[in-house]
Amino acid sequence: MANIGFIHDVMICAQADRLPGVEGDLVVPGMWTLAHRGDRGVQALCVWGFRTREEALEAGAELACLATAGSPAGEQVRAFFAAGLFEEAIALYERHRPAEHVLSVQPALLQSA
Repeated sequence: MANIGFIHDVMICAQADRLPGVEGDLVVPGMWTLAHRGDRGVQALCVWGFRTREEALEAGAELACLATAGSPAGEQVRAFFAAGLFEEAIALYERHRPAEHVLSVQPALLQSA
């Protein structure tokens, strides 16, 4: 089955004791996603699903490397990627990206109808 491992419990709020009826961490079914817009003039928002946050971060950092190639920030983004510092690579891209571009790793939460 191709989707095994995609849907699992995702913590959305640590220590959510202040919410009525919630004790401890707030965890709901979900999956990790990577959203991206801005590659080569395409304005569509692309969203991919990943089994783990780490996989989504690595893919996002790889896109950040591609998007910053040849720019002043590109070398540092690639250095972060090579060192496995994926969040840092994405954060550096975010500081230097054009305003209309999107690169975001976040949980997609599943809700019952």
